[in-house]
Amino acid sequence: MVKETKSWFLYMLRCADGSFYTGISNRLAVRVQNHSRGRGARYTKTRLPVELVFSRKIGTYPQALRRERRHKQKTHRAKMKLAEKWLGARAREKKRAPKKSPPAGSMG
Repeated sequence: MVKETKSWFLYMLRCADGSFYTGISNRLAVRVQNHSRGRGARYTKTRLPVELVFSRKIGTYPQALRRERRHKQKTHRAKMKLAEKWLGARAREKKRAPKKSPPAGSMG
């Protein structure tokens, strides 16, 4: 039997003070939620609220660690450009998504 491994994600949060926090997780939604509730890293706890501004599926844990290390070496300006690009792509995806029709019998 082959054990299924979870994919790892590299993610970046923008903090209330404009700084960025980079991390990795195999449960991205839960991790971001924990950061938002002040239960994430010590760094983000004092810089709430935080916003997810970038994420990418990486693969294995060692690969994610290597990517995180490289990402943390980027300049603030490079991280801002990456966040703007990622958020812009997400906004375009949402615009293209088909509108959900209201349930039958609703007046909405």
